[in-house]
Amino acid sequence: GKTKAYAGLFVEQNGFASANAANYARKQEGQGVSWQKLPGHGRTGDAVTTFPVTHQPLTTGNDLPWLEYDFINYTRTDSIVAHLHFSPTLNFMHLPTGMQFEVSIDGSSPTLVSLNADDNINRTWEKWVANNCIVKQIKLPVSTGEKLTLRYRPVHAGMVLQHLVLDFGGLKPTYLEPHATHFLK
Repeated sequence: GKTKAYAGLFVEQNGFASANAANYARKQEGQGVSWQKLPGHGRTGDAVTTFPVTHQPLTTGNDLPWLEYDFINYTRTDSIVAHLHFSPTLNFMHLPTGMQFEVSIDGSSPTLVSLNADDNINRTWEKWVANNCIVKQIKLPVSTGEKLTLRYRPVHAGMVLQHLVLDFGGLKPTYLEPHATHFLK
């Protein structure tokens, strides 16, 4: 039945879909970098990060580390807003761009995002610490198909991903992330 077909997928409910970062569908490790789950580290579940925490920037090669998450989209919109929730992290490498990651949907060209370039603004840093979270919102084009796959790929070490929320147009403001919207296996 339909429920079995959606086993393990994060299914849109009320215009959004929500996923704990540690519940990825697939992962790739490479260039001496592996994925580690951090139990209870996220505000609403387990978080994930790359190890070693001092790895060099990951920019080229077919063996770049990534995580993929599978979602079901009922709204069939042509774009979504992905909300990626990270643990507060100082720009400890003093990169002009801040620490960066890429995100893409269904193999489209990835969007490069700076996580913490503005950590030197006291008010911004204080907000991140008070919320125990940095939320990056990225508008991404999507096909009108029912299933979509989001790929998260870190460029720099030290980023801790806690949660992902895809807004198909119905996400309401909340303090904590919405509960994960997946069908259990």
